[in-house]
Amino acid sequence: MSLHLSEPRHPQGKGFSRWGEAEISKLPHCMKIYLDNCCYNRPFDDQTQFRISLETQCKLFIQTLIADGKVELIWSYILSLENAKNPYENKRLSILHFSEYAKTKVLESEVLLKNAYKIAGSGIKSADLLHIACAVGAVF
Repeated sequence: MSLHLSEPRHPQGKGFSRWGEAEISKLPHCMKIYLDNCCYNRPFDDQTQFRISLETQCKLFIQTLIADGKVELIWSYILSLENAKNPYENKRLSILHFSEYAKTKVLESEVLLKNAYKIAGSGIKSADLLHIACAVGAVF
């Protein structure tokens, strides 16, 4: 299945019918969202599995909100590094193109690395620590 992340679509499935324009317009304009690479890659996974298909529809719905300017996308240097390692060019380029929607781009910094180090003892993997630090750093 080939989905183009650069072309957001409104999901056409159960569970989203209650999200009309009135409900979406009530979202705070300052809402920011940070997605990790698992989210960006989910639409390329096997959609015959119910959970994966549902997660894909949710991701595409969020993507539509981003493209429509309803929420702000946060992008980070760690997302760029991980995406650059993606061996599938079509996926890598599609995700890279979607990163252009980001209103905030988080770069590596000493403060960010210190914040990641502070939560390092929690058992979270190092790459995930950096994602968390980037997301938190973009908001505060």
